[in-house]
Amino acid sequence: MSLRLCRSEKVKNPYYVSFLGVHLYSSQELAYVIYHYPLLVMDHLVDDRLLDFLREELNLGFLALKLENWRKSGEDLDEMLMFLLQESDYYSANEISEYRQTLSSYRKQPAAQIKKLRGDALFGMRQYGKAVKLYQEILDNPPEEAAEEQLTAQVWNNLGACYGRMFLFDKAAEAFEKAYNRSGSRDCLRSLYWIEKLDSRVTLGERFHAAITQEEQEAWDAQLSAAREKAAQSDLVKQVETWFGDGAEDGEKAARELVETWKSEYRAMV
Repeated sequence: MSLRLCRSEKVKNPYYVSFLGVHLYSSQELAYVIYHYPLLVMDHLVDDRLLDFLREELNLGFLALKLENWRKSGEDLDEMLMFLLQESDYYSANEISEYRQTLSSYRKQPAAQIKKLRGDALFGMRQYGKAVKLYQEILDNPPEEAAEEQLTAQVWNNLGACYGRMFLFDKAAEAFEKAYNRSGSRDCLRSLYWIEKLDSRVTLGERFHAAITQEEQEAWDAQLSAAREKAAQSDLVKQVETWFGDGAEDGEKAARELVETWKSEYRAMV
């Protein structure tokens, strides 16, 4: 996948952005990524690979040299991002000023909170495996302050959501259980209830069932049933039914191609 904006240099080896799954072909496209994904670039963007791209592909040797010296000096990393935005001539002075304020607000956050926000951003991009890694790093070194118990509960909840999206329901149930134990969240309890419905290998303890009211059970069953019905009526399901209706050989070929697509998408998630 590629990202193409209004100006494109002649590039033989585009710059790959793993968290987006896109290739960049210009300094403007690079600026776009910097501007729209500050959490994911603020500490890790300027490296040897980027410098090589600027130098070898975009013929921006002077810019690459300045960034390299900047990096070696140990000065403010955020200023390098500002410099790249300014040199791209893609964003206005006001927009760059707003970006500076955004970075400043992030820098004031505790390290664990920033890591969680990065995980949340990756989750939103369906990069579940990368999000899991960040969430697990927080849990391996949890904040000591009692006030951070809420953050830990949120991380366990989001970790469960990642595992659920990856169809690792046993791990998802374990994470949601730990989140529920810390927060008592009904949303966590609902997730546990649904996982038990979706995966027969997952069995909730009696205390969880006892905590679910009859009204909640009826509502959650209705929501799950509606979700299943919606999935059954999806365009993809109807397309698969059409494939097999048109003939076994053609249907099997199309199904194999679909499975390969799913495998590729799943690998991107993890």
